[in-house]
Amino acid sequence: MRTLTALLTLTRDTATLWWRTYPRLLTWFALGFGVHHLGQHASALVGSRYQLVATMLFVVGVLGWLACLVMMIHAVKPALWTPRHLRPGGVSDVVPQPLFADERGIDVLTLALGPFLAVYSVWGLVEEEVSALFFANLSREGLAEPDSWSISFALDRLGYYVTLTAGAWLLGKLVTVLRVRLRARDGVALGMRVVSIAADGTAVFGLFVALGIGAGQLREWWQGRMISVWLGQTWRGLVDRLPSWHLWFDATLPEVVRDAVTWFWATLLPAISDRLLLPLMWLALAATVFGWREFRGRDVVAGTRLETAGARLDHVTGRVGVDAGAVPTLVALATDDLRTKYLPVANALRLVWRAGPRFVGVYLVAATALWAAELLASELLLRVIGPQPDDVFFAMDPLLELLLGAVFVTGSIALYATAFDRAVAAVTDTPWRPGRTSTASPAQRVSRTRPAL
Repeated sequence: MRTLTALLTLTRDTATLWWRTYPRLLTWFALGFGVHHLGQHASALVGSRYQLVATMLFVVGVLGWLACLVMMIHAVKPALWTPRHLRPGGVSDVVPQPLFADERGIDVLTLALGPFLAVYSVWGLVEEEVSALFFANLSREGLAEPDSWSISFALDRLGYYVTLTAGAWLLGKLVTVLRVRLRARDGVALGMRVVSIAADGTAVFGLFVALGIGAGQLREWWQGRMISVWLGQTWRGLVDRLPSWHLWFDATLPEVVRDAVTWFWATLLPAISDRLLLPLMWLALAATVFGWREFRGRDVVAGTRLETAGARLDHVTGRVGVDAGAVPTLVALATDDLRTKYLPVANALRLVWRAGPRFVGVYLVAATALWAAELLASELLLRVIGPQPDDVFFAMDPLLELLLGAVFVTGSIALYATAFDRAVAAVTDTPWRPGRTSTASPAQRVSRTRPAL
C-alpha cells in the first residue's frame, strides 16, 4: 500500500510540475527539435561532396538537441521543492553547493553537456541518431544514389572516420589544456568550452561510425570462419540431444530451451538496458544539471578499496595548470573523460541508490508507464491517420514526432526533476510537503553565487 501511495504521489507531483513549467519546457523542446532536424537534413543536403561539412552539420544538430535537453532540465530548477526547504546547517557535506546556486544557463550547459554526450555514446543513442541520418539521406537521395549520401558504412570511408575521430579527440584535449594553462577570461573560456564540446561530439560520432564499419567487416570475417560454423552446429546439436518431452504448454523441451535463449538475448537484455538502466541514467543526468556534479574521484569511491587510488588521481590531476609536468598532464588528459563525464553521473547514481529501493522501484514503474503511454499514443495517431502513401507518411513523420515529444519528452523531463527532488529529500531527511512556500534558508542565501567557468 505504501508503494502504491508513493507511485500515485510521484505521478501527481510530476503532473503538477509539468503543468507549472510547461511553457518553458515546450519552448526549449521546440528549439531543440528544430535544430536537430535542420542539422540532419542539412547534412543530407550537402552529401558526400563536402564530407567534413556534412559531418559537422550533423554533429551540430545532435549537440543542439542535447543542449536543449540540458536547458529543459535547467528550466525547471526554480520549481524544485527541496533546494528551498532543506534544513539550514548539516547539508553542506551531503548536498553540493551548486544545488542552491542560481546558476546561469550557459554555465550549466558547458558543465553538464559532457555527461549527456557520454551517456549518448555508451547507451547506443548515437546509433539512433545515425539511423535518423540514414533515413534523411534515403528520403532525399533514394536507394539509387548511396555513394552521394553524407554518411556511409562503406569500407572506403573507414580511413576518413578514423582520422576524424583522432583529430577531434586531440583538438578537444588541446583546447582543454590551453583553457587550464592560460586561465582565460570568462568569454574566451566559454568559447574554448564550446569548441571542446563540439570536438567531443565529433569524436563520438566518428568513433561510432568507424566501429560500425569495423564491426561489419569483422562480422563478415567471423561468419566465414570454420569455428563459427562449428559453434553453431554444436549448439544446435546439444539442443537436439535434449529429450523431446512435451511440457504442459504444448511445447517440447528443445523448443523451450531454444526460445528461452533467444528471449534472453533479444528481449530480456534490451529490456534491462532500455527500461531499467537507461531511466536511471537519465535521472542521474538530471541530477548533474541541477548541480549534483562537483565531486572528486575520491568522493565517488569513498568507503571502497579504490578510495586511495581516487585520492592519488585527484592529487595528480589537481596540479595541472599549477606546477604540473609532462606526466601529470598526460594523466589528466587520459582521465579527462572519466573525471568530467562519467564520475558525476556515477555519483548521481549513488544519490538514487541512497534514496532506497522503494523509491527506485516506484520511479522505474512511473518511467515505464510514461514510455508505454507514448507507444499507445503513437499507435492511436497512426490509426487516426490511416494508410497513406510513403511520401505522405515520410512528410508527416516529423509532425507526429513533434506532437508526441511536446507531451512525452516534456513529461519525461518533469518526471526526472520530480524524482530527483524526492531523492534529495530522502537523502537529507527533509519532510516532503510540495506546495509549501517559505523564505530561502541561510544555506541558500549564502551560496547563491555563480561559479566561474
